[in-house]
Amino acid sequence: MSEDKNRRVARVEATDIVFDQVPQEPPPARDLRLRYVDAEGVESVRVVTVLTFQRHGGGRFTMQARCHEAKALRSFLSARIREAVDMATGEALDIAGLPDRFTVRIREGDARGWYFGLPASMRSALDIVWLPAMRAGVQVWAWRRGNPPLLAFETGFVFFRPGAVRYRPVPWAAALAGMEALIQIVDARPDALDGARIAAGFVVFDLVRYRDGRAVARERWRCSQAEFAETLRTGEIVGAAEPAP
Repeated sequence: MSEDKNRRVARVEATDIVFDQVPQEPPPARDLRLRYVDAEGVESVRVVTVLTFQRHGGGRFTMQARCHEAKALRSFLSARIREAVDMATGEALDIAGLPDRFTVRIREGDARGWYFGLPASMRSALDIVWLPAMRAGVQVWAWRRGNPPLLAFETGFVFFRPGAVRYRPVPWAAALAGMEALIQIVDARPDALDGARIAAGFVVFDLVRYRDGRAVARERWRCSQAEFAETLRTGEIVGAAEPAP
């Protein structure tokens, strides 16, 4: 545990909130037809399943792949690949671009197990920051959270159920078809330190329920910052109802 001097609140590693790692796009088919020249200068055609790449600089690389004919792992040097064809589409691929083509780009998704989608961009609202920490006498960097946390959900924040609605590359009308509920914060004050104690902030939010792409109910609630976090995590509303807008 370490001390955050400007907050005077201890921090611990944020292991209780894990954000999923999500590929930004579906990875391409990994089967290729290669025209390849071996060390003896003999050219052959092989069908392979791409596994990994090792880059050597200057655009050179070694591709590790499973050769379908040999039923074994083989290494292929970029300088000896004469042609690479995508078996799924028949497209002749740029050989120099193969490593980038098969690199799966990852983004951080929502907090794992939370009822409403809580994106990784909300770490600061949860009082999670990237700080140095000591492990076995070695300094490393890690996500650390206030203990207890000072929460700071703000006016205008929006959360979806299911959270995947946020990431679907489709028109909004189509995304609505799969939406169950939406929360939007209309007023808020963050938690704050008041001497040695925490002065609890508040959140006022609208909850809109959807069915078949249409809003069917709207409610307004008021709760503490901590209660709001629990609502997002469990889907159970904790707080006091207010007049609907």
